[in-house]
Amino acid sequence: MLCGSLRFRRMDEAVLPGPVVRALAFLATTDFSGLQPGRIELEEGLYAILAEEETGPVSEGEWEAHRRYVDVQCVLEGEESIGWALDEERPLRRNALAEEDCLYFEPPENPSWLHLSPGHYAVFFPRDLHCPLRHPGSPRVRKVVVKIDIALFPLEATDIPQ
Repeated sequence: MLCGSLRFRRMDEAVLPGPVVRALAFLATTDFSGLQPGRIELEEGLYAILAEEETGPVSEGEWEAHRRYVDVQCVLEGEESIGWALDEERPLRRNALAEEDCLYFEPPENPSWLHLSPGHYAVFFPRDLHCPLRHPGSPRVRKVVVKIDIALFPLEATDIPQ
């Protein structure tokens, strides 16, 4: 998991993988104010979802991880807390890989929490459990999730968790 601010993305770009750099450039240079929620195609293996969502209490959050896509989540309006923990063989609640590239897990015992304000982003890789849309003080959040196909990263197939 990585996190940062679009304000300082130029410094971050020096060390981030190319697909994440392209996602951050899209987030930093796009005017989302006139766009309606929905899917935005960027390039092969890279798309974005503009969403307006309700946030909720930590106790009602779902812990998830993906296997095919890396998430770059960026808050546009409102605030959001996102839980994070490593997928260290947590008990699985539901396997939805075929339908939505998502595994749902039992909550971890000692997760970390990120507080994202407008312009802040978090990058979640396949071993990163995350619990989005938790309520830090905003009942609603407008955000963009850029989905990056893991095939765009220079990884061996054996490096990708199953």
